[in-house]
Formats: sequence, structure tokens, C-alpha cells
Amino acid sequence: MAFIVYAITALVLLSLLVVYALAGGLALVWLRRAGPRALWLLAVTAVSLALDAVFLWSLPALDISYGPARDAWLILALLRGAMLVLVWCMGLLARSPRRGLALALTVLLASYVLLGGYLVDIFVVEPHDLRATRWTFQVPDRPADWEPLRIAHVTDTHVERWTRREAAVVEQVNAFQPHLILFTGDYLNLSYLGDETARRDFRRLVSELHAPLGMYATSGSVDGLDLPTLFNGPPVTVLDNEVHTVDWHGAPVHIIGVACTHDPVIDVPNLDRTLAQVPHDGGLRILLYHSPELIDAARDRGLHLFLAGHTHGGQVCLPFYGPLIAYPMYNPVNASGAFPLDDQGLGQMIVSRGTGMEGWVVPRVRWLCPPEVGLITITAPPTQ
Repeated sequence: MAFIVYAITALVLLSLLVVYALAGGLALVWLRRAGPRALWLLAVTAVSLALDAVFLWSLPALDISYGPARDAWLILALLRGAMLVLVWCMGLLARSPRRGLALALTVLLASYVLLGGYLVDIFVVEPHDLRATRWTFQVPDRPADWEPLRIAHVTDTHVERWTRREAAVVEQVNAFQPHLILFTGDYLNLSYLGDETARRDFRRLVSELHAPLGMYATSGSVDGLDLPTLFNGPPVTVLDNEVHTVDWHGAPVHIIGVACTHDPVIDVPNLDRTLAQVPHDGGLRILLYHSPELIDAARDRGLHLFLAGHTHGGQVCLPFYGPLIAYPMYNPVNASGAFPLDDQGLGQMIVSRGTGMEGWVVPRVRWLCPPEVGLITITAPPTQ
């Protein structure tokens, strides 16, 4: 998953470097034509880059995000350089150097202000705009006295440090008063797997959640840790290729956890071996698997609910288009939402956008793709 993001980031950086290099040649042409007044454009760019640096390096101090500020600043420097190249070209096309300079300076200031507002939105506002998405499903063949079962789905927390996003997860999940809380992987950020503070803050998040029927988790794709050790303290049962059954008013609920390797040669047989452990007692069957890529294998296997994450909903989405990048790449349709597992629509897969963000050198941003916890209510069909 992360490799594709890094490759695209590198391609963008290389492309912008070429554009940025052209700025040097255009600057010489501009200075010869417009004179020292053209230095205003460079001054505005320099001030903007300084403000970018202050903004990015202040994010950890403000407990907003903890990504590498230097890499994000470099990307912004290249973007502002590209804008500078465009306004230089615009100024060079003007009939009068003075008029061209005024037009270029106005456009440059406007574009930099817009970019600044956009940065506040994608770095500060949207990553903490946690949404509680509610789903209600009817499951047939339930007992006549079946009580609605409330399930909270939390995935892709990618915890770096305790922030107001983690606090919002606790608040919204507990307000739902779930009977079950289910986790589907990627608990710590890739850049913080061995960080003791991140581990402590993740355990704080889990320990502040409450569900009378318990909390259950399975492995994700970046969990290079012994999960029982990570969950040491909070009462969470780790299910990697295991089944746990809870009783819901006399009716069994089977929670099926399958560890994620992203290799169908391994994971599909593991799914079948784990399903073979489930009694044929008509109980509710809930599959926990980190990624939606098992949807084809999960179809028509008698599952009532399949919970997944991994995609982050794309994390960055374009208006009227959707995810810029979705995982798995071959099936971006399953980036987030609910999808039927059979022709009758009796089973559902729910893919959550998760609460965290990609790690390593990738900027900690979200755009048109807010973080999410899933609040699911399972009911019986109304009696005729």
C-alpha cells in the first residue's frame, strides 16, 4: 500500500524539480525585462516559504500531527516554485513590464493565500473532523426476541501521539454505547511502531473504550508487533485466524478474525480454516479482516458481516471523482462504504475510512475524506 504512495510522491517531486529548475532561467529573463521590481515576487515567495516552515514545524507542538516537516516543506517549496514559474510566464506575456509585474504579483499573492488556507484545511481541520457513520442491517432467521446488537468498528488508528482525534474516537464510540467493539488493524503509524509513547497513547485510547460483550482485534498490514503485547493492559482479545463466540440474549455471535498478509494464497485458505471452526448453529457470523480485497473470497460463505479498513477511503479525494489513490489498486470501488456479500443482500461488507493517516514521508493530510468510526446496529426483520 505504502509503496505506491511513495512512488507517486517521488514522481511528483521529480516533475516539480524540473519545473522549479526552469524558474531560474525565467527569473533571469524577467529581471532583465522588469528590473529590480521583479524581486517583489521572490520576496513574497520567500516569506510564504518561511510561513510554511513555521506552520509545519508547529504541528507537533500543537498536538495536531507528527509527520516529517522537512519533507512536507520541500513539497510545498516545489509547489510554490511552480506557481512562481506560472506567474513569471504570465508577466512575460504582458505588453508592459510594469503591467505584467502588477498582474503577476496579484495572481501570486492570491494563489499563495489560497494555498495557505488549503494547507490549514488538509493538515489541521479535516484530519480531526471525525465522523460517526451509522449503519443498520436486518439479519434474517434471528430469534423472535432478538434485541438490536450495537457494534462499533474502529480501524486504521495509526496512532502517533494522543490528539483530539483520539479523544473524539473515545467520545463518539462510548456515546453509541456499543455491545461489541471490533478493531481491524493498523493500530500504530508505520513511523512509530517501536515508539513507547505511541504504544502508551494507543493503549490509553483502547482502555477508555467500553463494551459489555468485549473488544476484539485482528492484525493489519503495518502491525509489525506482537499484538497481545501491544494490547497489554486493555481487555482486548486478539483473533488472528481464530474464532470467539459471545452470547447475545441466548443467541450466539461468532467473531471470526483472519490475519492479513495481502497474499490470497495464504489468506484465503486461512479464511476457510478459520470458518471451519465456526459451529453450524445459526449464529451471527462477523468476519474481521484488515483489507477489503477478500471480498470475492468472502462471498457466499455464510457471513452476515465483514468489517475491513486499510483503504483510508483514499485519504485524499477529488471533487466529483473520489479517491485519488485507493487500495487495493485493482478495485478502487471498495474504498469505503457498504457492499453486499451475496445476491440477496443478506450479508454486508463495510469498509471504513479509518481514523488515522499514512506514515513515513507521506504528509499527514486528509481532503474530502474525513476520518471515521463505524457504528453498526444489527436488527431482526419485523414480524409479519
